[in-house]
Amino acid sequence: LQTDFIFTSAVSALARFAARTVPTYALHFDYVDQANRDKSPGASHCADTGYAMGMLRNPAPKDTEIGRMMESYLANFIKTGDPNGPGLPAWPQSSPKDANMLVVRDTTAVEPNFRGAQLATWFRKWTADFGEPFEKP
Repeated sequence: LQTDFIFTSAVSALARFAARTVPTYALHFDYVDQANRDKSPGASHCADTGYAMGMLRNPAPKDTEIGRMMESYLANFIKTGDPNGPGLPAWPQSSPKDANMLVVRDTTAVEPNFRGAQLATWFRKWTADFGEPFEKP
């Protein structure tokens, strides 16, 4: 519940708002390294940093694969403003109707309306408090 409120709703909402005026890409990183699979129910906040920056310690082969993918997305984005590139799972831009969240787990894919049912309460509250409506995906 707290993760949805603090992180997931914020990423989704900001991506949708930003997509009104600029190319925007949203990410939910939920990959847990192979060494900690049985110790952690999910990825911790900022867990993606080591993967995107090439700072993994003693990575298993799958960890290295995820790291290379994340490094490629970041390098492509820095060079071109678009994270997509050869051999990478497609990552569409966010839109005002959907963040088009790229979800990184063992398998990486876009999940349209990511956690939409869980986030609907927060988006209704936002609309009620601030008068800025969220379009329904």
